[in-house]
Amino acid sequence: GNDNDVEIFFLEKGGEKAIPISSMGSGVKTILFVMIALFHCKWIDHDEGKEAKDTIFFFEELENNLHPRIFKRLLQFIREFSIKHECPVFLSTHSPIAIDFFRSDLKAQIIHVWREGLVSKMKTIEGLSGGHTLLDDLGVHASDLLQSNCVIWVEGPSDRIYLNHWISQESGGTLVEGIHYQCVFYGGRLASHLAVDMEESEAKELINLLHINRKVIFVGDSDKDSEEDNVNETKKRLQGEVAKADGIFWLTSGREIENYVSEELLKKVLLINSDAPFGQYDPIADYLGQNGGTEWVTKSPNGSKWHLKDKIKFAKKLLEGMDAEYLNSAPWELKERIETIVDYIRKANS
Repeated sequence: GNDNDVEIFFLEKGGEKAIPISSMGSGVKTILFVMIALFHCKWIDHDEGKEAKDTIFFFEELENNLHPRIFKRLLQFIREFSIKHECPVFLSTHSPIAIDFFRSDLKAQIIHVWREGLVSKMKTIEGLSGGHTLLDDLGVHASDLLQSNCVIWVEGPSDRIYLNHWISQESGGTLVEGIHYQCVFYGGRLASHLAVDMEESEAKELINLLHINRKVIFVGDSDKDSEEDNVNETKKRLQGEVAKADGIFWLTSGREIENYVSEELLKKVLLINSDAPFGQYDPIADYLGQNGGTEWVTKSPNGSKWHLKDKIKFAKKLLEGMDAEYLNSAPWELKERIETIVDYIRKANS
């Protein structure tokens, strides 16, 4: 009614119908306000030379009125904007989606704020125990995994580090854990308690993975010492069940997932000066212990075996040498496996 009022219209994709923003949901307005806030400094104050990097941004509870999938995309956009323009962004949230999205991001920090009496307290979240306390305060439950479009079951945290890196490389950074899929740890020996698609009478004592999420990828080490060795019965059973459920079962062609690390990469990143080959079934700890990589390994108490000191730290170190071309020359069938997984995740998100 006022001559100074301004209305914004959106055009439907592939059509000519204009929809006024006043007729749209609050979620659309939230996204629009974020865009205005992020780009305002660069547009309005361009003549003064002021840009986004001169600004600190604060956003409060952006998850309100947004679909979880859209919220994840918005978080991804804000993250990329913050890195590109070198500007800090503060987000307040009650959403486990935001916490999960940033939980392993080296460029982000999660701070738990709570109230005791008349005093507000805060603590930087580090490690699993702190994260669990935060999620307990938010009332998050294990059933939230049902919201994920695809679940990848891995033996441990280091496997997740490699897998996320390779998926990001193969997808050109378009597939992100927490948005398009979720990794879950099962631990090697715990696999005997898992089932995928057995008859109810057969699986009553087992945990059925399909009850958690029907889009399932299972990644496991073969643990073989040679080509002639047999895979254990538990993994054979799971392989058949995953196939019946139209999931993906990836049993490593070598001993462990670390055997997909090339000999050249080990020598380049860890500065190992040795001509010894790193074989398909060689334990990586033995190779390092015998060839000048003792910084990363330790011996068992009886001195009979080498073990990696910190598999997570070791994996992150190796990622420093895994550039965008690594998959094209990686050992064994790694390239094909990651291509298959990327295609599966994309279909799960379609």
